Amino acid sequence: MRIVAIALVALVASSGMAASATPPASPTALLEKQCGVIRNSLKKADDAEKERWNRNLGLWQMVIDKQGKLQDIDYEKFETDLHELNGRVAPLPENPEHDRWDAGLALWQLTLDVKGDLAQSPVGDLDKWYEDMKRRTAAARDANARKRWTANVAMWTSVLPASVTAPNPTNAPEAK
Repeated sequence: MRIVAIALVALVASSGMAASATPPASPTALLEKQCGVIRNSLKKADDAEKERWNRNLGLWQMVIDKQGKLQDIDYEKFETDLHELNGRVAPLPENPEHDRWDAGLALWQLTLDVKGDLAQSPVGDLDKWYEDMKRRTAAARDANARKRWTANVAMWTSVLPASVTAPNPTNAPEAK
């Protein structure tokens, strides 16, 4: 029995070592995976919701096409596409879904304003909108909406500076 336990501990330890030896996924792979999660969760969404998310995914595709380098995006096209997304969100009634879109649009607008150099964004703005989106996502009642927004938050987490996404006293929700 003791030999089996030792063998089991060795097996668990070796599998943990193998898992840690796996290289981390590239930012582009993480973004593509989350885009897939969103697309899969849209199967039962209405046409207007699909259109909003497809426009949002179009913006993320620009990020993917530039291997996650926000500064390399074609900001003329980006601005046009962001304007289209704004037009799709505007008719939503004031409700939690609209509020989540407001947070997402604010992050995209900040990205546009500083042409992807997020370190140049006004102090606290990224933190505010990122934390707002996370908080509102956690409160989403519809499972598919929560799945979409959780994937969207994950994508923002992968491109925002660590000073915004890492838990600390200045960006914690209770500090706001």
